[in-house]
Amino acid sequence: MFVDIHSHILPKLDDGAANMETSLSMLEIASLSNIQNIIATPHFIVDSLETSIETIDRKCSELNENAKLNGINIKTLPGCEVFISPEIVKLIENGTIATLNNSKYVLIEFPLISIPPYSGELLYSLQIKGFKPIIAHPERNKEIIKNPGILYEFVQRGIYAQMNANSLTGVFGNEIAKISLKLLEHKLIHFISSDAHTLKTRSPNLTDAANIVRKKFGNNMVDLLFSINGMNVINDMPIDMDVPKQF
Repeated sequence: MFVDIHSHILPKLDDGAANMETSLSMLEIASLSNIQNIIATPHFIVDSLETSIETIDRKCSELNENAKLNGINIKTLPGCEVFISPEIVKLIENGTIATLNNSKYVLIEFPLISIPPYSGELLYSLQIKGFKPIIAHPERNKEIIKNPGILYEFVQRGIYAQMNANSLTGVFGNEIAKISLKLLEHKLIHFISSDAHTLKTRSPNLTDAANIVRKKFGNNMVDLLFSINGMNVINDMPIDMDVPKQF
């Protein structure tokens, strides 16, 4: 069974599901894709979209109740996708920003076109405080596409990375599909998740991406990236990282 650690499945919080009906339909798609646990990660953007932990918890409970009533056997767990900003270390440390299922793992989003110059220091500060940063969809970042060694340096320091399933399947174009495979070859990815926003192009479908990984890298990597590592996040357990390969 798969674990999806990145989704925008909670209704009426961000640019994801517009209503409960859409959320339930997304869960049905997830069920067909063998997903058993899905972490809801609405955007948290300082001074713009500051979704509270209490709201996320309440929305997860409501979605779980409705899923049970509709015979959907998937558990939605709380989290958020944090847009990087100098203020977030303090906000994560004091419990204002949700971690993934109340664990030490934190999903961090970079701008798509750049990596802020303070990023390395910020992620290190989180590590010093006992948190475990996960970089969301690095394969979509323009600087990493140009120089994948940037991600290598982060992973070398014990920082994790989560790839979007539809990056592998070509939804974002051939360039991103190619860099996605290279990052996998170099052991720089630790999770593949849906980053689901909708019922169609960006749906919670992991099957196609899992088939690509299985064909190119084997069943063991599928188990790690789609299941084992995600369960370790949910249970707040350590993840065994493969030694990354330099570019």
